[in-house]
Amino acid sequence: GKNFARVEVPKRGDIVISATGFGVGSGHMGLFMGENMIASNDSRSGMFDLNYSFDSWKRYFVEKRGFEIRFFRLI
Repeated sequence: GKNFARVEVPKRGDIVISATGFGVGSGHMGLFMGENMIASNDSRSGMFDLNYSFDSWKRYFVEKRGFEIRFFRLI
């Protein structure tokens, strides 16, 4: 199996998760691509793309929706 460690400072390739927890609601996940960019799926186009900066992710998922941001790295 694969193991992941939670990290505080993301590096290129780390998983970014903003989850609601358990139950009703939806969160989002992406990949930290470096240079302050996050790639994730776009539900409008169905494509996986560089569609967030770290700042825009934080504004939307933390400030607007109240989710946490967590980073995980494959170890």
